[in-house]
Amino acid sequence: MEGLNNLRGISLRNNKFVGEVPDGIGNCLLLRSIDLSRNSFSGGLPSSMQKLSLCNNLSLGKNVFTGEVPQWIGEMRSLESLDFSENNFTGQVPDSFSKLQSLKVLNVSKNALSEACLSP
Repeated sequence: MEGLNNLRGISLRNNKFVGEVPDGIGNCLLLRSIDLSRNSFSGGLPSSMQKLSLCNNLSLGKNVFTGEVPQWIGEMRSLESLDFSENNFTGQVPDSFSKLQSLKVLNVSKNALSEACLSP
């Protein structure tokens, strides 16, 4: 994703992308909207994404992401909409999500999550 540092939004929705999300996505610090849904992205989310503090929409649904939902998503304080439905995430919804004061939409359906620790 080198050279795309001025991107404000990216939609790769409904393609045939496979493998892990490139770590370079975290270098696009101005991103406000990321839609990677309806692909075959796998593995975990790159930790570089935690630098995307301006992101208000993160759509990761209908992929094959695995592992636990990263705690650092709770540090993406601008998020208004977060969708990671229909993946293979395990564990619990991180308690750090309670820090997402701007969050209006949260979709975690159809994963292998065991419990949610969301406090009002």
